[in-house]
Amino acid sequence: MLLDDYLPEFDVRTRYATRIAASPARAYASLWTANFDHWGITRTLYAVRTLHRFRRDRVRHGDAS
Repeated sequence: MLLDDYLPEFDVRTRYATRIAASPARAYASLWTANFDHWGITRTLYAVRTLHRFRRDRVRHGDAS
């Protein structure tokens, strides 16, 4: 029994690639040293992303006003 047997088959596929002018080791090291939340953008994006889930759960449980 494979998980693929239960998943839908999609008729569209997308693939993206970005070439970076650095060695793989340098690119990987940069990921570990980067501060992705310097201006709080990451936290804001995650909060916006979860708002609909929070609202849906409140409506489901009858807590919405």
